Amino acid sequence: MKVVAMKCEGGGWEHAIDVMVGRMRMRGFSLRSERCYVWWVKRFWRFSGVDDPRGAAREVAPFLGELATVAGV
Repeated sequence: MKVVAMKCEGGGWEHAIDVMVGRMRMRGFSLRSERCYVWWVKRFWRFSGVDDPRGAAREVAPFLGELATVAGV
């Protein structure tokens, strides 16, 4: 699976989610997959506490660590 960085000019998390959903729809993702991805992005957003998704990269490792140790995912 190819990972593509999203350009989020302006906006913030809402804009990033809109861009992600638009790309998922263009690629034919199911509605259930779309909802799941949006849920995980929002969960990361709440965890990171960062207003701009472009500044959230440093929070990925702590988020995954929390999922593995605390949430048992």
